[in-house]
Amino acid sequence: MNTRRVTRLAAALAASAALALTATACDASESSAKGSASSSAEDAGSQSASTGKGSAHTDAAGSGSARVDAAAGKGTGAAVTSPSPKAAAPAASKTACTGAELKPSIVHGTDADPDPEASQTTATLLFTNVGKRTCTVQGHPGVDLVTASGDTWSLMWQKKTAEKVTLRPGVATMAELTFLPVSPSSKAPDQQPFLPTGLKVTPPDTTATATLTWPWQDIAVLRQDGATHPGTYISTVEGTASS
Repeated sequence: MNTRRVTRLAAALAASAALALTATACDASESSAKGSASSSAEDAGSQSASTGKGSAHTDAAGSGSARVDAAAGKGTGAAVTSPSPKAAAPAASKTACTGAELKPSIVHGTDADPDPEASQTTATLLFTNVGKRTCTVQGHPGVDLVTASGDTWSLMWQKKTAEKVTLRPGVATMAELTFLPVSPSSKAPDQQPFLPTGLKVTPPDTTATATLTWPWQDIAVLRQDGATHPGTYISTVEGTASS
């Protein structure tokens, strides 16, 4: 994400709708047995627990997560499939932002809006620190696209090293939703539209899910919810913008 994009996103923060979020804290404990066994955490993006309504989306340490290429159109990179929702969350750092401290929103009404004529385009999600302390956030958010009829598409994660972002109160970080745009009225067999009315968004390493409105009813997403190589996926959070 370049500096010019971050700068123009800052102007959009003031228009973000306020959302009431709740958070639950997950504690994980470690134990050691005789024989001195050790474990090491993978980079962020190793695992995601993504289900439908009220699901938890967390970056978790561990092994066995499946990785596939998420490349279509002009997009490149790998995505991580969703493991069992029973996967345990990692121990939360005392400095990590909680779900109650992060307000998700989607940027629209600016030149950061997705381009419906592009072969692949992006929308930008913001996560604003609405708390009273400085905290950190790292990893991929969980994102589900939801249609008016209730169809849900849990997006894969882009394979990307996650940076730890420090957020002062009032400061936001960003994640990019990359997707293949298509007309909502398309009847072409290979251009089936998935038109979201909303997004269920869960900030990294939290279980606080907020529902946002999809603001572009003239832009649908090329339906690939059953694909193993989708051109639609979500990045890690990165960068900051102040309101």
